[in-house]
Amino acid sequence: MLQAEGRIGSGALPYSRMIERSIRKIVAEYQRSFPVLAFTGARQTGKTTLIKELFPDYTYLNLEDLSTYARVKDDIASYINIDTPHVIIDEVQRVPELLSQIQAVSDEQKIAGSYIISGSQNLLLSEHISQSLTGRAAYIELPGLTLAELRGVPGEGDLYERIISGFYPAVYDRQINPTLYYDQYMSTYVERDVRLIKSITNLDAFRGFVGLLAGSVGRPFNASSMAGNLGVSPNTVKDWLSVLEATYIVFKLKPYYKNIGKQITKTPKIYFYDTGLLSFLLGVTAPDDLKNHYMIGSIFENLVIADIKKTIMNKRGIEKLFFYRDKRYEVDLIINKGTGLRPVEIKRAMTYSSHFTEGLRYWTDLFADDTTKILPPHIVYTGPTQTPGKVFGLTNWQDAAALL
Repeated sequence: MLQAEGRIGSGALPYSRMIERSIRKIVAEYQRSFPVLAFTGARQTGKTTLIKELFPDYTYLNLEDLSTYARVKDDIASYINIDTPHVIIDEVQRVPELLSQIQAVSDEQKIAGSYIISGSQNLLLSEHISQSLTGRAAYIELPGLTLAELRGVPGEGDLYERIISGFYPAVYDRQINPTLYYDQYMSTYVERDVRLIKSITNLDAFRGFVGLLAGSVGRPFNASSMAGNLGVSPNTVKDWLSVLEATYIVFKLKPYYKNIGKQITKTPKIYFYDTGLLSFLLGVTAPDDLKNHYMIGSIFENLVIADIKKTIMNKRGIEKLFFYRDKRYEVDLIINKGTGLRPVEIKRAMTYSSHFTEGLRYWTDLFADDTTKILPPHIVYTGPTQTPGKVFGLTNWQDAAALL
């Protein structure tokens, strides 16, 4: 659990509480079945804290510590051998040779949950796992905190406070001013993680790209337009986007089509995993400023979709997320639950209005047939969760993940 105590946000009451990470259940299931558990996710989402808590009796090796790194790299067999099960290796991508050794030793040991490895860089870690540990490692992506995990923590119910504070554990655990935190996070991310993953020579242009992406959140991604604004090629912009995806800064939302090929080729939307970082990139540092910001509708939409996305990651759900858009109407979110499709409209409004349902009705009529089951449409807004009629449901933003 994450120890969270102190004050978060202006005027918040002091508190002391343990924040329970909901991914614990799936980790326990994997531990019983796989010899290696591989944790990844964005930097500072609490991987080390969670791993140490779940596996307190394991030997812990942090390869970001220079002395540990040197010792392990020079003598891998002394740390990974038949007589040393139950080892945690943090930032394992720094010594990829470890994975081949883990493969050989775990095959001989045949002990479930024998090795716990972690890394912040999805791209590097997944490449090495696919080469060395296919079939042996369970892949666990730890996102930032969800709204459900922050129940009872100061700021609950305050939409603008939650958006500004974001969902990185350190903001709550160490009572850090969100603006200072995200400034340092972005600097560290650009100067360190990005350079390790991709040889980006023009960091200023990359920073400009991240800012442009924040300014266009929730809109169809246009690589050519961004490339023109930045003076780089469209392929460079696409490469940079892949870096942001690999490091869990942003994710794509693809358009919904019955034709799977069109889902792959049509233009996606881009959202940020964390609204605190998004707000910082947009220059919004105070809840009162956020209320009247010209992009508040898109930021609210990002909050809801990102929370649903993180909830799926935490439970390793099968749900897939899409949006719909044509020349007439748009539906913010389509949740494919496997058993049916649920269309969702997201509105930053306290009260229901019948025009909120126009796109939902259009989409439902368009796709309802004998082969597609349409689940009851919902409107996510800032008012109370309720069911005003038999056709449409109203869901408060804090309860949006319950639509899964």
